[in-house]
Amino acid sequence: MIGVMDFLLGIVMIANILTISSISGITIWGSLIYISAGSLSVAAKNKPNLCVLKASLGMNVISAITAGISFILISVCIGITTWSLTNDYYDYKRFGLGILGILLVFSVLQLIISISCVINHMLTLLFKAKHDCTDMH
Repeated sequence: MIGVMDFLLGIVMIANILTISSISGITIWGSLIYISAGSLSVAAKNKPNLCVLKASLGMNVISAITAGISFILISVCIGITTWSLTNDYYDYKRFGLGILGILLVFSVLQLIISISCVINHMLTLLFKAKHDCTDMH
């Protein structure tokens, strides 16, 4: 759900506001990464296959890195926009700050979710590896 909201707010942002995050496209490609990582996590939960678990682990690591980059870019955008609020485009920039603030919260949430999924998948893989080794003896 965070990926879908990021995607929709990213479209609004790219269409209306010129910032570092809209130029980089982090809200578009980041949200696609979030959606695919979430889909793989659901698949790993429903069918705990070793291959799906490894794919989900990899995508969640990439998702955590993307969320960290998104957090940094959006924080810089907020800092630049807040610093330059004194000109004629005050309402326009306030609108942009609102969207950036929401995206910043979503980035933090995605970072927390991705890190917790990575830890969960790593523990699952370690448990499976330990269980498989004990079955062999």
